[in-house]
Amino acid sequence: MTTLKWRWKVAGLADVVQAGQPIVGQIEAWAQAQGVNLDEHWKVPLSIKVKQRMLTRGLNAIPHDFVDRWVGLFEAFSPQDAQ
Repeated sequence: MTTLKWRWKVAGLADVVQAGQPIVGQIEAWAQAQGVNLDEHWKVPLSIKVKQRMLTRGLNAIPHDFVDRWVGLFEAFSPQDAQ
């Protein structure tokens, strides 16, 4: 699938995404409905792109409640003696 075709189809995804819902399931459901085959590791380049965009825009561009949830998540996975 060409990049141009993918970008055209992604615009359709933007029309159906529901805020507050997990994005991975929405993307997979949309792709299946549109007949778009996602390769096995499709989330890797997406996560890299999201990370690049977040680093470019800065932490202030991210809602504070998201940041608080991420901090809590990473703290839960951190060894207790590392604090």
